[in-house]
Amino acid sequence: MSEKVTIIEPERPFFHFDFSDFWKYRELIWLMGWRDTQLRIKQTVVGFLWIILQPLLPALIFFFIFGVFANIQKANQEYFLKLFSGMAIWGLFSNIVIRNTGCLTGNSTLITKIYFPKLTIPFSNVFPALFDFLVSLLLTIFLVFFFKIGISIKLVALPLFILEAIFMALAFGLLFATLNSFFRDFQNAISFIIQLWMYASPVIYDFSMISKKWHFLLYCNPVCSFIEGFRWSLSLNSFFSKRIFIVSLFFSGIMFFSSLLIFNYYERHFAEKL
Repeated sequence: MSEKVTIIEPERPFFHFDFSDFWKYRELIWLMGWRDTQLRIKQTVVGFLWIILQPLLPALIFFFIFGVFANIQKANQEYFLKLFSGMAIWGLFSNIVIRNTGCLTGNSTLITKIYFPKLTIPFSNVFPALFDFLVSLLLTIFLVFFFKIGISIKLVALPLFILEAIFMALAFGLLFATLNSFFRDFQNAISFIIQLWMYASPVIYDFSMISKKWHFLLYCNPVCSFIEGFRWSLSLNSFFSKRIFIVSLFFSGIMFFSSLLIFNYYERHFAEKL
């Protein structure tokens, strides 16, 4: 019986991507994702409670700062739901980006010893981040019903904005993972970048708090589309725009395939750099 042999070829073209090789190891994505999800639960003292507290505590803090103390925003149920839903969908995006930035260095022992498509690691990191988000999503939907916010047919669009957030996070995560494999100090900068990015996005505020003449700056931020769209699908008052959504999808598509090609091109150098 003949054995399967993997041939190591010379430098591949930039636009070459072997999807069959990636598909052959598709089960590895699920196994690594399930492993990380289990570790995510087992290594926490309070378990699911900590997953809930991650978006809940910041939402409460910002609610009292902006809604009660500073009185910048009207402190009501809808504003709290905007904060909590914004923190939930932002948590999905930021968790995937942060996990993927250090995914190569964190699995350096595995990468340097055996062959497998390195692309499976960033994709597997979606599972633990998605698990955390689904817990927050269930609590968000519960609060929507608890505060008697009317749910409409717009709820069917909710998965679209979740997929957009994952797609966008993978695009930036693949790029950042490649950069971090060559420049290790990038890992130290990513937390600061994500924090600044959150304040530059309508997570803790909405468009009504910003003068209309500055709205174009927010529209230039690619994450605004899925944040506002996520709130819009929950029947919360938002400035969701179909045009911005289409532009954002177009941008995320270009960004994803560009990052995928960059990651794939430099993949053969990851082992020696790690």
